[in-house]
Amino acid sequence: MVRTQNSGSRTPGSRFPAREIRKAVADVNAAEAEASNAELNYNRLEKLAQADATRSRPLIMPKQPLILLHAKLKAADEALNLVVAGPRKETSRQLRQSLDAYKAELALAEKQLADANLYAPATA
Repeated sequence: MVRTQNSGSRTPGSRFPAREIRKAVADVNAAEAEASNAELNYNRLEKLAQADATRSRPLIMPKQPLILLHAKLKAADEALNLVVAGPRKETSRQLRQSLDAYKAELALAEKQLADANLYAPATA
């Protein structure tokens, strides 16, 4: 199943640029194609092995590459879901609070710097 994304600058509900979403969609599509190709090859080899069951040695068909490609597909799909969902509200709130704390520290440091100026009395 090939996924597509609207060409708008942003997806509703997402705070990520459309190009990041398009890349995530492309990654999912590439992983789907790899997994599908691996599955087709595995099924073809399995049928060939069953047809030639009289062989003296069994055909060893490792299923590990197929499993790995399905895991890669799942990871790409999850990455797409995260990009479309955008940053979590908790993360945004924490970053805003950190920014406010840094601004308060800056204001305090500027006040302390201004208070640190020494003035000599004027001589007449």
